[in-house]
Amino acid sequence: MSFNGDLYPTAGASAVMTTSGDMVKYQSGARTRLGIGSANQLLQVKSSLPSWETVDLADTVLTTAGDVLIENSTPELARLAKGNLNDVLTMGSALPAWTAPSSGGEWTSLINEYDNTASNTFDTGYVDMGGYRVLRLFWTAYVSSGTGALGMRFYDADENLQTGAVQGTSGYFNSNTLNANGNQTSMDLTFGNAIASGRGIVFGMEIQCSDSGLNGAHTAGTYYMTQRASYDTTYCHGTFITVNGATSTDLNFCNGFQEQSGNTYTDGILTVLGSGDNTS
Repeated sequence: MSFNGDLYPTAGASAVMTTSGDMVKYQSGARTRLGIGSANQLLQVKSSLPSWETVDLADTVLTTAGDVLIENSTPELARLAKGNLNDVLTMGSALPAWTAPSSGGEWTSLINEYDNTASNTFDTGYVDMGGYRVLRLFWTAYVSSGTGALGMRFYDADENLQTGAVQGTSGYFNSNTLNANGNQTSMDLTFGNAIASGRGIVFGMEIQCSDSGLNGAHTAGTYYMTQRASYDTTYCHGTFITVNGATSTDLNFCNGFQEQSGNTYTDGILTVLGSGDNTS
């Protein structure tokens, strides 16, 4: 004898199912057809009965390389499209989102000169930097001729070179003797001490903006300079301050640099970075 798989020979499965892939379910006191589902559907219980349902899986939600899978407010799986270059994933009011990084969390390149007029004369001209809380300057060059003391003036927010006697420096040069100079028309960075010719020079400076109320109206910071002297190094560290003589109310008075020694430099590399928004 043979068996065709129909457990219900009277009004059996063959009388209920019509399509390949169908199943039999029990509903309302009788056997009934559960039609075949669609591709990738799963058999679930819904409203107390089995049902084929579409379930969102990662490969059905995500469409592009770099997409991120999240749970949305429905709630259900959802696609967060990839962000732009350097974006960071941050939490919004309810859901994560890609956003551009805040300027307060990174350094922005403001000046980047390599072996050209600006880097070899250490004269940048006016560059709008007044909106930054902090500036960092890095300069290296070769002293081709001259031994004049290193000096500095800033371009102010009015786009003028600051020449008023409102600048001062203090610090040390190759000794433990404190030098302090005030009411200068330019910042004497080496306190009148000559620098070496025929040597490289490395200089760095950090500049901080005034307080938000412009109380005392000053921009100040620290700096260093070093050169090779035989197998020793020149030691020069100091602090500086410059008082605002501009009509602009920018909190940072430094908008460019001009070195004052009159020495000749070559092979210069000059970089200035800015960070932080001091406008709000």
